Amino acid sequence: EPGRFLVAQAGVLITQVRSVKQMGSRHFVLVDAGFNDLMRPAMYNALVQAKTALENSTLDTTLMELVYLRVSQINGCAFCLEMHSKALR
Repeated sequence: EPGRFLVAQAGVLITQVRSVKQMGSRHFVLVDAGFNDLMRPAMYNALVQAKTALENSTLDTTLMELVYLRVSQINGCAFCLEMHSKALR
């Protein structure tokens, strides 16, 4: 429910990688599942709103990536940790 905190691991999504595409220094992974298979819409909308607020702020790119990195640590998302760590290099 909106306004509530999740304080424990809430689920696991098992998916299969279908392809990997490299565009410049970024890698994109196509899987047979989507973010919506695991996240509740209210949680996803909160994430999008936070990202929009950061992008519209006066923070520089490095500081924004550090924020994303910390959020990834809190959420325990290995993929996000890897992507935001690479963006900081």
